Amino acid sequence: MSNSSISPEQWGMKRIDLMVELLHKMSRVLDYDFDKTHIKNSFYSPMAHGAIEDEQVALRRGLLEVLEGKRQIPISFSNIESSEK
Repeated sequence: MSNSSISPEQWGMKRIDLMVELLHKMSRVLDYDFDKTHIKNSFYSPMAHGAIEDEQVALRRGLLEVLEGKRQIPISFSNIESSEK
């Protein structure tokens, strides 16, 4: 599914709704009596997972900017000894 009209924040909420829907359908097939509200309120998603995803997006965007010539990689040298004596 791809929709560029949805902002990353909206997609984050949509992703949760889709996961709740999936878990609800799985619970019904497995004969568990969980409603969607219970699943959504009990849903465990570590903050680190969201942070990792955000970092990966930033890295991909940064790399694309470098490859497209829109951004440069800063380089500096230190601790260089002169070979002249």
